[in-house]
This record gives sequence, C-alpha cells and structure tokens, in this order.
Amino acid sequence: MMKKLTLFLLAIITFLGLSVQVNAEVDYSISHYDGVLEIHNDNSADFIQKITYQFDSSYNGQIVTLGEAGNMPAGFSVNSQPEISAEVNGTSREVDTRISNLGDGYEVKVYNAGSSGDTVVVTVHWQLSQLLFPYSDVSELNWVPISDWDETLHNVKFTVTTDKSTSNRQLWAHTGYLNSITVTKMSNGYQISAKNVSGKLELHAYWDHSIFENVSLSSKNRKSAIIKQEAKIVHRSQVLQMLLFYILPAIVIILIVGALVVFFRAFRLAGQYEHFDRKIRSYEAPEDWSPLLVLKYIYDVDLQHLDTKGSSIPQKFNFETAMQATLLDLIDRKVISVDNKELFCHLDMPMMDYEAEVIDMAFGGKEKIIIDDLFADYHFDDTLLNKYKKQYKGKTLESKLNKIGNDFNRRYNAKLNSINKLVEKEVTSQNLPAIRQELSEGTKSTISLARRFLLVAMLLVTLSGVYSFMQEHWIFLIYGTLLAIVIFMLFYINRKMHYSTEHGTITAEGQQRVQAWVSFTNMMRDIDKFDKVDIQGVVVWNRILVYATLFGYAKRVQKYLDFNAIKLANESVILTNQELGYMIGMHTHQLGLASHNANMAAHFSVSSGSSGSGGGRILWRRRRRWRRSVLKTLQICYN
Repeated sequence: MMKKLTLFLLAIITFLGLSVQVNAEVDYSISHYDGVLEIHNDNSADFIQKITYQFDSSYNGQIVTLGEAGNMPAGFSVNSQPEISAEVNGTSREVDTRISNLGDGYEVKVYNAGSSGDTVVVTVHWQLSQLLFPYSDVSELNWVPISDWDETLHNVKFTVTTDKSTSNRQLWAHTGYLNSITVTKMSNGYQISAKNVSGKLELHAYWDHSIFENVSLSSKNRKSAIIKQEAKIVHRSQVLQMLLFYILPAIVIILIVGALVVFFRAFRLAGQYEHFDRKIRSYEAPEDWSPLLVLKYIYDVDLQHLDTKGSSIPQKFNFETAMQATLLDLIDRKVISVDNKELFCHLDMPMMDYEAEVIDMAFGGKEKIIIDDLFADYHFDDTLLNKYKKQYKGKTLESKLNKIGNDFNRRYNAKLNSINKLVEKEVTSQNLPAIRQELSEGTKSTISLARRFLLVAMLLVTLSGVYSFMQEHWIFLIYGTLLAIVIFMLFYINRKMHYSTEHGTITAEGQQRVQAWVSFTNMMRDIDKFDKVDIQGVVVWNRILVYATLFGYAKRVQKYLDFNAIKLANESVILTNQELGYMIGMHTHQLGLASHNANMAAHFSVSSGSSGSGGGRILWRRRRRWRRSVLKTLQICYN
C-alpha cells in the first residue's frame, strides 16, 4: 500500500513539475488571472482574459486557451479572431500570434520571447454569442471559463456584469468542494475572488430574462431547479468538508489512541518484569561465567545475532569485542598463555566444548601461533579479489567473486553456528532456570487488534490524503502528518512484536538475574566517577577487565586502573598489557571485516545494462537492509 502511494505521489509531483505551457524546461508562475465577462442584452458577451506571468527562466512565448465548456446553449459560438496584446515589464510589445481550433475550443500561441526575471501580461479579448440559456422565467449561465491550466493561478479575480440590472438574480462560483471562493454582489453584476486555482472555475447563475431584448425564450421554467441544484452542491460541500476536516481526522485519532492504549496495556502486562534500574551498582560479576554464556543466557544473543534492538535490557554488543572478551577470558583462565608475541593453547586445561571450538577457530588446529596468525584460516584474500577483477569481466567476474564469497561464508557461518549450538547445549546442561517466557496467545491477539486499528487508520488517511492532495488543499498536510504517525507506530509495534516473539519476555526470576548484570555494567559505565575508596574491596580486576571488554567499557576501566595505580596480581598482569589487547582487538576486528568483505563478494553484481566484453558498470548490492525493512512493512500490512 505504501509503495503504491509513494509511486502515486511521485507521479503527481512529476506531472506538476513538467506541466509548463510552452515547453518543459521553462520555469514560470502565473501570479494573477483577471477575467471580465460582459453580458449584453442580445445574449452576446465580451470575455477578456488578462494573465500575468512571472518567468524564472528564458522563454519563447505563452499559450492561452478557451474551451467551449461542454453543454452550451444552441447557437453558442466563439469568435475565432480575438484581440490580443502583450506587455513585458510594463512596456507594450508587438507580438505574433497563431490561433488554432481545437474542436472543443481555441488555443492562442503568443510568440513573445524573453529572459528570466520578466513579468509578462497577456490580454485576450474574445467575442461570445448565445452564452446564456433563455428560459421562460430566468436566463441561466452555466459556464467554465477556467479549466485545465498547467500552472496554478495564484490570484484569480473574475467580474460578471450585465447591460441591464435586475434584482431577480443570483450567481454561484465553484472551484471544488474543498476550496473557498468569495462572491461579491455589485449593482450590475458580481465579483469573484479565489486563491490558488489549479482546476476549474465554474460559474452558475440566473437573471430575470428582462436583461435581454428580442431573445427567444424556452417554454420551460428553470429557476427552482437551479436553486435546488446549488442547494445540493452546498450540502455536499458541507458534508464533505465536515467529513474531511473533522469526522475522519477524529476517527483516525481515536483509532491511533485506541491502538496505543491497547498495545501498551498488553505490553505492560507482558513486560511487567522488564524494568531495570540504571543507577544501582554492583562491584563484582553476579556469576563467574564465560562471555559467551553471559551473552546467551542473560541477553539471548550469540556471535551470529548480536542485535539487541527491541530488547528492554539497556546493552549493545558487537562481534569484535565479544570475540576479544572470549579470548581474554581464556587467557585469564590460563587456557591460553602469552609469551612475547606468541600464543600457546593448553588443551589439558579445563574448558567448555564451545571454548574448544573458539580456540580451534583462532589457532587453526595448532597449539602455538604468533598473534599475527590469529584466525589465519578465516582471512579473506583481498589479493585474489583484485586479481579476479583484473583477469575477468562482466558475468564471469560476478560468478567468480560470488563463489569465493559464498565459500568463505559457508565455512565461517558453519563454525559460528557450531559454537552457538554448543553454548546453547551448555546452558541446557547446567539446568539454569528459564528467565524468559513466550508471549501468551491473549497478548498476541490484543496486539493484533492494535495493528488492525492502525491499518484501518492508514487506509482512511491514505484515501483522504490522496483526495485532498489532488484538490491541493492544506488539509493534506494534516493527513500526511497522521500517516507518518501511523507508519511509525506500525514499525514500532512490529519491531517490539518481532523481538518478543523471537526472544520472549522476562520472568520475575529473570528480572532479578538480569538486574544483577545491569547493576554490574552500571558500575563499569560510571567507574570514572568513583573515588579509589569506593571500590577498595574489589580484588577481581582481572575478571572485571574481561567483562568490561565484552560490554564495551574496557578503555574506561583501563584508564581508571592506570589513574589510580591499581596493580593486578602477577598472574593476571598480562590482561593490562595494552599492546596485547590492541593486537587481539585488531585481529578480531579483521575477522569481522573479513566476513563483511566476503558478503560483499557474495553479493557482487554487474548491472543489467553492462556487457561481458566491455566490462560494464559494477554494482555492490548494499540494499539488503532496505529490502528487509520493506518486507517488514508488507508483513505489517498483510498480517
């Protein structure tokens, strides 16, 4: 629905941007349109159009049209040779013209070239015959003098006069149901004023037939029918304005508020234990667990899925620091030892199965490596990439790069998947209590009701907004704002639902366990605000450094240790080696970068317009996130 609406609006904008009377590259506006209709006693009329153009680019001329306005009285005609004059910046100018019969009217081309900044006034004087319908009781005017202009007429003034005056008369003017127009009665006629006329100006009026002399009258009476017709138009206009200005916005607002109330009540009940204090501090880790176990059990994420968007727990993670913390944890537990720039793996030391997988990934099946060889089996060969780019072109290059990218991803993701499964197995084997539960069916149904409210609101806003946009009425801005609110709420609810459906909601026991870790991270976050005496009882700085790396506070903690001259035990001093931390961090970062580059290669593509021999223009498909967001929007609309 949103895609179609966007395309429609783009089409309208494109149309308006191209609608120039002389050529598509001319930039101009029509500041004033002054029309004068002088009705004579023989049912003829003089019609004078005076159009003021403001040009913001060079131009070749102007075009003025006059339609015959459809159903007109028998004998209605337009003199095909109007009087035409032009002024440029207040100075009269002789111009050439060409008048064309369009079948349903006339077109006047005024050959009057000029440059940007010019003000041009074109006056066209038409002679009309048999303009009014002469009935037995009144004579009726039913005419559309303005129609189908390409540019908006910003200020319109129209005067209608008769040679003879009568009190038995009435005139109505219409530019659409939503647009306001002023009709002022004068002694011998009417004056009409309107702003920003982009469609039609319709005149409907009647006069006592005494304004005519020697005019044949119809046997029918018309006055009452005219009055009834205009009363219906007034009624329809009032109903439509009431509907668009008051009723529909009120309904939409009620639906939005109702959706908010229903959604937040449901989620408040489902997430009653998902509130955590960001001020409480704890000076030691609640459990001495490995970083990967903390990630999985407490935060329900793993090395392949570290995104916490939608979670009520205030914490973000990234792959590099998670892997770095895991290696530092193994170093702290002496499963890995460090000698200068060499790393030794002690397989006889106690470790979990998933930690053995991490070591296998990092060491490549070896027991001793230099730091520069960390994750050597998962280096992505950029030189091979560049070689292929020089050696191959077009679709051949695409297939080659796709293959090496996909091959890397298969090995890389298989290893991470193996690690994640082993972590899940460890959580199960420890018989840790479940700290999350699935959303109840009642909660799901209630939230679905909120989404249905919003979908109805979206439908109403879209239809009303498109209509008001077509009418160029300011209420379109209101509907546009409401549409933005509805879309935002749908995205928000969808994100919350997606996360809660996938991860569940936290239980009462889960709240206590999670709060303990939140309190611990609060301490690391605020560590630079402490005095040394505040944490003089802390003796496990080595473990804090491991977790600080996991949670992204390693620099703060290290800075605090250096500033307060806090020394770690001899066996843990290696953790404060900034060079070691930097080297490990660099290689975990390179591991993440290798995965990124492999994804780029796997999705490498040449444009459809390129040729195999010519090389063509190369494109990287970086739009997967956008595509996923679109798919989520579609899911919202159809679920």
